[in-house]
Formats: sequence, structure tokens, C-alpha cells
Amino acid sequence: MNEPTKSKLQTEIQEAKKEQKELLKKHEKKQKKKPKKESKLDSFKNKFKGKGE
Repeated sequence: MNEPTKSKLQTEIQEAKKEQKELLKKHEKKQKKKPKKESKLDSFKNKFKGKGE
């Protein structure tokens, strides 16, 4: 006998995964449109690039 709660849960998980993929795609598109700002870590790395190498 198949448990209906299990199949319902699996369906919900699949739907959530699809939703997550769509949100990631939207987020990636937004990131591509925005000019990339230099993060604090990147600016720190660039400041000390070449020192001690």
C-alpha cells in the first residue's frame, strides 16, 4: 500500500526544486545586468596583489 502523504511530499519537493531553479535563474539575470561592484574582499585582495609573492 502506497502512503498518500509520501507521494504528496515528493510532489511538493519537486515543485519546490522547480521554484528554486526559476528563482536562481532570475537572480543570475539580475546579477548579469548590474555592473559588478568590487566586494570588500576583492578590493582587499587587489590592494595586496603582488606583495610577498
